[in-house]
Amino acid sequence: MSAFVFFVLSCIYGLLTLFLNVVIIHIIWKHRSTFKSTFYYLFVFDAILNMITFINTFIMYHLSTAIGPENTLATIYSNQGAQIEVFLSYQLAFMQYTSTFLISLNRVFVCYKLANSGIIRIWDHTNKKLRYTLSFFFMVICYLAPVGDTHRLLVVDAYTYYSREQQQFMFVIQMKLDDQFLILNPFIFTMTLFSLFVNIQSIRKIFRFTKTHFNNNSRRQKTEVSLVYWTLVTCASQVFGVTISFLRVYGNFDDTSMLSLLAICSDFLSLHQPWILLCFSKDALDLPGSTAPVLTSVCVIERP
Repeated sequence: MSAFVFFVLSCIYGLLTLFLNVVIIHIIWKHRSTFKSTFYYLFVFDAILNMITFINTFIMYHLSTAIGPENTLATIYSNQGAQIEVFLSYQLAFMQYTSTFLISLNRVFVCYKLANSGIIRIWDHTNKKLRYTLSFFFMVICYLAPVGDTHRLLVVDAYTYYSREQQQFMFVIQMKLDDQFLILNPFIFTMTLFSLFVNIQSIRKIFRFTKTHFNNNSRRQKTEVSLVYWTLVTCASQVFGVTISFLRVYGNFDDTSMLSLLAICSDFLSLHQPWILLCFSKDALDLPGSTAPVLTSVCVIERP
C-alpha cells in the first residue's frame, strides 16, 4: 500500500472515529444523571485521550508522508514541534495502557459487586463523595506518574528532517533507542499482564453470575457477554502493541517498517473502542424513551 493511500485511509477512518467519539461523549454528558458512575468518567477520559493520541500519531506517521518541505504545513515539523510530539508519543503510551488497566479494574469491581463480594460491599458502603474523591485522586496519580520518566524527552535534543529517500519527515531523538524504552517497555508489558489477569477474573465472574442468576437468553446476560468481547479486543490490541514495541527495540528489523506497524497498532488501539461498542449495540440496554443506536452502544456496558 502506498504512503498516500494509507494517508487517505487514515484520514477517513480517523475522522469517522473522532466524530463517533464526540457523539458518545456528548450523549454521556447529556445523560450524566444516568451515566454517573466512575466507569463513565474513565470512559470519557479514555476517549479524549485516544483522540489526542490519534492526532499526535497522525502528525508523526501519516501527515509526515503526505507533504513535502515546501508545503505550508511543513512548519508543524519544526524542531520545537518535534520535541513536543516525541514527548507526547511516550507520555500518551503510558497513559493509554494505564487507562485500559483502570477501566478493567473498574469492571472487575462491578462484576464482584454483582456477585455480592464482601470486600466490595465494604467499599460500596463507604461515603459516596469519599469514593469519588479517592477514585479521582488515584486516577490523577496514575496518569501523571509517567512524567517522572518522560520528562527526559523534553530536555534531550530532538529534531526533524525531510528524507528524500523515504519521502517523508523523520523524527530524530538524541538518545539510544533502548534508553528511550527503558521504562516504557517493562511498564506496558506489566500493565498488559495486569489487564489480562483482571479481565480473566471479570470473565470468570460474569459467566458464573449469569449462569446462576439469568436465563440463557436474557438481555442482561447478552450485555455482560458483550462486555467480555469488548475487553478481550482491547487486551488483544495491547498485546499486539507490546509485541511491536519490544520488536522495535530488540528485533533486527528495518526501522521504517517497524514505524509503519507501530502507526497501525497505535491507530487500532486508539480508535477501536467506539466501533466495538457499536458492534454490540443490538444487545445493549436502552435508556428510557431513546432508540438512538449510538446511545444504545454506550449502554452496552451495564450501569453498576
